Amino acid sequence: MIDISKLTDADKERNVIYHREFCKKEVGKLSSWNEHYVFVRFKGPNGEACEPDDVSFEIGTPISELSGRPGHAGYSEFCRIADSWG
Repeated sequence: MIDISKLTDADKERNVIYHREFCKKEVGKLSSWNEHYVFVRFKGPNGEACEPDDVSFEIGTPISELSGRPGHAGYSEFCRIADSWG
């Protein structure tokens, strides 16, 4: 489940998993949200409205998507994870 009230701009483009009961699990990217739905891009360019209870953040970030070098792709995600370590 994603708590909409806790989402920030830093969460945009994070990987999420759609896991509604009796449906196939799918991985997508969080594109936006409003007070009722989260919008996830699965295969196309547009986000699909999903119930927040049916979507969760993917656990873990592939190391290939991280960089400890400022200015490189993956650096902001690296910093977000590092900040969570305390």
